[in-house]
Amino acid sequence: MWLVLAVLLGAIAAVGWTMPTETSVAKMRPSIVEYAFTYNADLPENPVYEKHQLSYGDIVFLSVVHSVTAGVTWRVPVPGAQVASGQMVVNVLLTSGAGWQRTLSTSAPVALTGPSASTKVDVDFADALAVARDIDKLIGVSGPITLTVRADTRVVGHVPGDGGQVTQLTPSTKGELVFALTASQATLTSPAPAPSSSTDTASGSVSVGGAPGPTQAPVTTQAPVTTQAPVTTQAPVTTQAPVTTQ
Repeated sequence: MWLVLAVLLGAIAAVGWTMPTETSVAKMRPSIVEYAFTYNADLPENPVYEKHQLSYGDIVFLSVVHSVTAGVTWRVPVPGAQVASGQMVVNVLLTSGAGWQRTLSTSAPVALTGPSASTKVDVDFADALAVARDIDKLIGVSGPITLTVRADTRVVGHVPGDGGQVTQLTPSTKGELVFALTASQATLTSPAPAPSSSTDTASGSVSVGGAPGPTQAPVTTQAPVTTQAPVTTQAPVTTQAPVTTQ
């Protein structure tokens, strides 16, 4: 009887530990967005620039032209993108290798109501150099100067995915147009000109965020199966004393 009961208890314990448990983990990749930049200027008669035109990627020689108009376009390159709300602000920043940074200008916010938006800001390299000289003179230290046109974007929206799933847009991104600035010139450092662009419409673009795609199917995991060996009991062995005959 005790042997049968022990075996049954062992079987019940084994069944209890073999019940699988499932956990679902859904992962989402944020959608990609792009920033495209341009810059141009009204040039005087000069022997430096062909056709008297400043093209994207050209060095800005300050003896010929000291300011440009920078254009920035934000867009979601996915068909069917839906934007609920958002805004883009463009800052012109001056940074020194000596350890300081100054905001030269901030644009009015540009409302984002669709999959793309554009704006323009003025960039005066001569004024930026004057600011840098004043700060260097004050602190007694100088360093390489960088001028950055930075677009900061906040947005709420999504793009369609497979099977009715949606992918949320990255809520906060930024794109930058960067120049190395010296006393004689401003040289573009990023983004590089698009290889396929013509000189008349050339621009540079940068992609920000994760690759677009649908949400990932839930991942199901099963807990390890643990079995318990059956418990075997042995009935006590009774021996009989030897019989002595007289």
